[in-house]
Parts: sequence; C-alpha cells; structure tokens
Amino acid sequence: MFLKSEPRWLTLIRAFVLGIFSIILIGNGAVSFYRSHSTPVDLNDPDLNWIDLKAGQHVVMDIDFLAGQYMYTKSDNGVEKYRDYLMPHIVYYQEKDMYFMTNFIGVKLNSGTPGDYATADTIINNSQRWWGDTTGTVEYNTTTIHMDGYLQKMNANQLSYSKEFLLDCGYSEGDIMIKLVPYYICNNSNGGAILLILGVVTALAGAGLTIYAIKKKAD
Repeated sequence: MFLKSEPRWLTLIRAFVLGIFSIILIGNGAVSFYRSHSTPVDLNDPDLNWIDLKAGQHVVMDIDFLAGQYMYTKSDNGVEKYRDYLMPHIVYYQEKDMYFMTNFIGVKLNSGTPGDYATADTIINNSQRWWGDTTGTVEYNTTTIHMDGYLQKMNANQLSYSKEFLLDCGYSEGDIMIKLVPYYICNNSNGGAILLILGVVTALAGAGLTIYAIKKKAD
C-alpha cells in the first residue's frame, strides 16, 4: 500500500486536507438541512411582498399560474436536464376590479420528474386562456404543481433570458427592474443530508489517516 512507503508528514497532510473538506461538507450540509426543515414561507399568501424574499429561504407553493417557459438546460450529451419558467405574483385590486402581475419569479423543474413538464405546459395554456379572457367565462386554472423547496439566485443566463422573455411580453426595461425578483424556486433534493453524511465519512477517513501516521512513527 502506498501509505506504507510515503513519509509520515505526507500522510499527515492528507489527513489535514480531509479534515478541511469534512468541515466544509458538514458546514454546508448543516445549513442546507436546517433550511429545508425550517418553517417555510408560503408564496401563495396574497399579502406576501415578493421583494422581501431572500436567497436560501425555505418556500412552499401550489403553482397554478405560469407566464411561460423562458429557458432550458441540457447536459453535455445533449439530454435535457432542466426547464426554467417565470411565475407572476397576481394581486387583485378591488377598487379597480382588476388583477395585476406585480412581480415575477423563476421556477426550475428537473427531468427527474418529467410529469411536471406536461403539467407545466397545461398550466401555461390555462393561464393564457384565463388571463386573456374578456368574457368572464373562462374558469381559473385548477391544475397545480406543488413546490416545497428553497430560493436560489438566478445566474447570468437565467437573468438574461428571463429579461428577454419579459421584453417580448411587452414590459419595458424599467418595468422589469421593478417586477423581476432575481430568484428561482427549486424543490428540495435532500442535499443537506447527503453533504452531512459525506462530511462525517470524510472526517472519519481523516481521523483514520492521522492515527495511522502516528502509529507508523511509533513502529
């Protein structure tokens, strides 16, 4: 085994590096695990101001309205991995007897739940029919996708394509700066628990190397 022939100091460095990695993994895992089990913010709450939302917040929502899909992501082998949508915050103003889209936020669905893609397409079609109805005969959409996840900051591509989508919808640059909340919702994936487990395993490996190095000198 290579550990037997290498210097003791090199084995200790390996143990130290594993220790650092374990601290990072356990720390990130603990934060993710805490967020996923904290009291969620209900995005269906009509009184909630989406401008006050923050990255990393645990959120829940039954999505029943989508403005449309603005982006998709493929893996290196060309397989579709994700689809990104924009969801509006619809507020009813009684004094005007009108609904307004006050803000927009992103929604990310993954290929692991392909049924959600078809449901999202249905929601988009129903949303467009209801929003564009001037007769009052189209019922509000009852098809939903339940999300229980957390908010992440949009990356450069998401920001660019979401702004382009809203420009195509007729919003001005000034409107978009006010209305677009630069986050997206993604479902929990038990990532915190996985990171915690990896961190513990890495810590044990580092401890084992340290003990081995000490015994090697003693021998």
